[in-house]
Amino acid sequence: MEQMLEDGAEAVAKKVIELAKGGDIQAARIIFDRCYPAPKGRFIEIEMPEMKTSADLLAAHGAIMSAIADGTITIDEGPALAGIVELRRKAIETSDLEQRIAALEAQKGNGR
Repeated sequence: MEQMLEDGAEAVAKKVIELAKGGDIQAARIIFDRCYPAPKGRFIEIEMPEMKTSADLLAAHGAIMSAIADGTITIDEGPALAGIVELRRKAIETSDLEQRIAALEAQKGNGR
């Protein structure tokens, strides 16, 4: 099946282009949808605090909420940014846990 599609792909592409040149809007849409797909997002720029500690994450969420409130970002973009903050939270939490475990293991080793 794949071989059949590959063998006919060039002919089909040429026909779609020919139809589009002839004014067929559906053919033109196929070409544009494949060659120039609509972007899935947009570049946004907002002020975000450094996120080095858990406390910083609250400020980051506040910045996201403010950006939504003032229209800098849309209500749909907010959760995407909050997801990034959540990933940062997990990284901070993991790092903190590793440090605590290492400290406990060091204490246990010194107590022997």
